[in-house]
Amino acid sequence: MLRHVPAGPARPTVAPGRAWFTEARFGLFVHVGLYSAAARHEWVLNNERQTAEHYARYAEVFDPDLFDARAIARAAKDAGMRYVVLTTKHHDGFALWDSAVSDYTIARTRGRDLVGELAEAVRAEALAPGLPPGVVLTQRADRLYLHLFAWPFAHVHLRGLADRVRYAQLLHDGSELRATRADPDQKAWNTTPGGQPPGTLTLHLPTARPDVAVPVVELFLR
Repeated sequence: MLRHVPAGPARPTVAPGRAWFTEARFGLFVHVGLYSAAARHEWVLNNERQTAEHYARYAEVFDPDLFDARAIARAAKDAGMRYVVLTTKHHDGFALWDSAVSDYTIARTRGRDLVGELAEAVRAEALAPGLPPGVVLTQRADRLYLHLFAWPFAHVHLRGLADRVRYAQLLHDGSELRATRADPDQKAWNTTPGGQPPGTLTLHLPTARPDVAVPVVELFLR
């Protein structure tokens, strides 16, 4: 007598390039940025509906003088971790590296590159550096490419690019992305972002993340 045995749940497929993350399992996520000065939570700008001008004061006082990349990497390795992820640029748009497209960076305010410091340290400890919260920018001729390692919630704000971009699209399928300028006095509410500094370009993204290894936004520059 034959009996039908239901198959167990199918193992989810892993996208190419992500197998290491599934196998590594244990890693460190480092949250640090201007919101560290507020010492409440990383979403202080949005959750408290602060104006861009009010929040910008943190850029002048934020000084991560105790940020020791080597000590962080060593502690992660000693704990048995396999990778380290840094919030390279959070929703506030402040970059922890020397950006070529904006001066809203720690390179301008403190002359440092925390991304480079941590990447060098974790590689020295044979760990894997991960930078998904940030946007990695590359440029080729009159095209600027935004590599989104983690899918932002609805919007990406690009300071200083409002007058430099004539068209935006997703690279994998060529679909157009709506680009707007937010009124600096606009109040954040629900999914509506708060006002951004003059000259900021806001890209409106699909709710669902594209089913590709790394979504890329292609910007056509003027």
